[in-house]
Amino acid sequence: MNPIIPMWALTGHPTTEQLHRELKKFRAGGVEQVMLYPRSGCEYEYMSEEWFRICGDCISFAAENGMKIWLYDEFNWPSGSCGRRVPKLSREYCGKRLSKENGKVSMEYADPETAKFSADLLNPEAVDRFIEMTHEKYAERFSPYFGTTVLGF
Repeated sequence: MNPIIPMWALTGHPTTEQLHRELKKFRAGGVEQVMLYPRSGCEYEYMSEEWFRICGDCISFAAENGMKIWLYDEFNWPSGSCGRRVPKLSREYCGKRLSKENGKVSMEYADPETAKFSADLLNPEAVDRFIEMTHEKYAERFSPYFGTTVLGF
């Protein structure tokens, strides 16, 4: 198998036909596996039913055409916030920031309402929420493909 795995940024409102056309192009060019990458510009809400439809269209095409799929487990980056949802669940799930005042360094949680991207990946509960909101949701829909067509996250 060709070891190249392009991150395929899924943007706009792709139809099933458009997705299949692009996957055929990848395959014709010798690319046998792609990573589905949700990012800015995708007009479907991340982890919505429409997002899962897109993933399902790609996974079923890949299964039928001898291709492999990798799933990027986040919207944009860094991983761990489920598109900013985890930090909004609890202040304790927000990433921390360092501040220095009068020579004293302290660490405090970011405000959940203003936390842009970061979840506290050292907090086991925050990581559990992330896994529930991402990996487990993918598994509910696509676990029959795990290890065969879907190779990992």
